Amino acid sequence: MSARPRTGPLLCLTALGVLMSVVMLAVLIPRLGHLAQPPTRHVMSAPAQHPRTHHDWLTFAHLIWIIGASGLLSGLTATAWLIASVRRRLQNRLTRGYGLFQIRLSLHDDAREQDVTDMVEALLGAIREFPEQRSRDGQPFVAFEAHYGPGVDGELEWVLCLRCERALAAALDGIISAAYPDVRVGYEFKGPPQEIGGRIARPGHVLRFRKQRSFVFPLTGEVQPGAARPLEAIAQAQAAAGVPSSVRIQMTPCPLPLERWARSGLRHRDARLAAIDGGQLGTLSRSEMQAAARSHSHTWCWLEAQLAAPNREIANRIAAALQARRGENRLQRRWMIWRQNLYRDRFPTAYPPLLPSLALRTLASASEVAQLLALPAGRLKNVPVRRLALPRLPAPPDLQIAAADAQPERPPTREE
Repeated sequence: MSARPRTGPLLCLTALGVLMSVVMLAVLIPRLGHLAQPPTRHVMSAPAQHPRTHHDWLTFAHLIWIIGASGLLSGLTATAWLIASVRRRLQNRLTRGYGLFQIRLSLHDDAREQDVTDMVEALLGAIREFPEQRSRDGQPFVAFEAHYGPGVDGELEWVLCLRCERALAAALDGIISAAYPDVRVGYEFKGPPQEIGGRIARPGHVLRFRKQRSFVFPLTGEVQPGAARPLEAIAQAQAAAGVPSSVRIQMTPCPLPLERWARSGLRHRDARLAAIDGGQLGTLSRSEMQAAARSHSHTWCWLEAQLAAPNREIANRIAAALQARRGENRLQRRWMIWRQNLYRDRFPTAYPPLLPSLALRTLASASEVAQLLALPAGRLKNVPVRRLALPRLPAPPDLQIAAADAQPERPPTREE
């Protein structure tokens, strides 16, 4: 970890600026009455010698100089604080301890839609930093990654992973287990979570996605019970391609004021459409607003969806499965003519973009992301994926855990 920048000089400059402001308000302002006195008449006579009063040391020029010095000091302090904050946030983007943990699927990976939405809400809440920490150190992210590549035996297999900070792996494992009780993150039978072996190679081509329309319109609508999950279609497409590929769905919680602004924007749009339609929404507008209303009450996040493949043609085939699920909105490919090599270099480390989309088309709610992250069920066929056949069993509270080197008690003998 890099050393934190020193904040002592910044605090001293800030204290000095506050002290100068207090002196100006407490001492200078009560003495400004003589500046408004009418000018005296000039008499053509020899100048008389007047005694120097205590007001002569304070003039309007002195006041301007003090105000200018205070403003300059405040500007220098704000600039130094801004430079230190930006530098620290950029350093944290490079030095945060992220790890890649395998999600051990089971034969009973089935959860209700509400449970998956609650899981995404809890994941975003667990990684959200406090406002003062976010402004100083930045905001970490969490990502679900589907990799198709060589496994332990050298054969191609499909693996679902979770990328997060190493210190939060155990907490996120408990959140995922609340929706999928038999799923483990980074271990098979007992923790703590361990990182998966291997390294992601630099891909040949990378595709990025964002919403086609405004962020107000959700990506997905109502899903019929028992419908296939998007991750199942993605796994089938990756296995059908027959070459190593990766799909990453990355989430970063957005600031709370932005969430309130997004909800207010939805209300303004609803009122504007009602005014245009004469107080009653049309059929199409009503269905769009109803779909948006179901998602606006959830947590919002920046959604970064990326796909890596050896070439553009294979990436386009796999992208068809990612873009298949749509509602009032859909995912579309982003143009990266000049940034293709940049994101090819960033993909192995999951380095997030420096700034979100200016059009806010990467803003999504937890209910939208939940439908993309529903784990594949046991019906997933012709895809080489490892699953745990042993489910978790409830442990009674009176169960005693034996020590690592516990010696069994022998029955007493006759001599004893």
